[in-house]
Amino acid sequence: MLTTFNPVPKKLAMISPTDLFPLNVADGAQNYAKELKLDLVFFEKYPKGAKDLSSLLLKIKALKPDVLMGTGYLDDAILAVRQSKDQKVDFKAMVFTTGPELEDFTKNLGKDADYAYGVSWWMPEASFKCPVFGSTQNYASLYAKKFGSGLTYQAAAASQAGLLLQLSIEKAKSLQMDKVREALRSYNGTTFWGATKFDANGRNVTGKSVTFQIQRGQSRRSSRRKLPKPHRCFLNPHGPPASEISQTPP
Repeated sequence: MLTTFNPVPKKLAMISPTDLFPLNVADGAQNYAKELKLDLVFFEKYPKGAKDLSSLLLKIKALKPDVLMGTGYLDDAILAVRQSKDQKVDFKAMVFTTGPELEDFTKNLGKDADYAYGVSWWMPEASFKCPVFGSTQNYASLYAKKFGSGLTYQAAAASQAGLLLQLSIEKAKSLQMDKVREALRSYNGTTFWGATKFDANGRNVTGKSVTFQIQRGQSRRSSRRKLPKPHRCFLNPHGPPASEISQTPP
């Protein structure tokens, strides 16, 4: 996605808490940044659960990177946005692997959440057909009626798991583990979650992630098939000037 900016950002700063998942994400992101010929001018780890990133952000400020990428969790993303504003650290874009997709990100940050980028495995704005729920929109509506607002991809993934188990039991016409497993392994179709097909290692090889941006407190997707037409995404208007970006897969 960063390569669709005009001009393309050249300098990237990345921060990660000392935890397995964020560090794995950071490792993959650094390798991908090299492929895209982005200059990783700063990478530093900080303790998991840190309550202050100000000294880290001041180091970054001196290097004047175009983009900040955080590979931590919700609280890390909120803290990074708040303290970047406090320290007057400006970026063309702030990107987080976890945080912007959650309702609490926008609730806690208010207008400061705007223009942050995130990634999600699923969004309720999708328009997939489903053999059980009928459609993505109907699933989201049923969820809201029972549990209220704040539907996340994690909750939807749990529903997807239960749905696939049900369909596999029906296909196997049995509760025997091996028969159900084989029915699940051979599943090839579409649910409210999207296209689903598993490889030999049990990975969904047809699923696609969604990149999006917070605009006026709402998530606006920047890429994924079978989602409504994307809204135009903008660079941070408070950061260094740059033109709008187009929407292409990340």
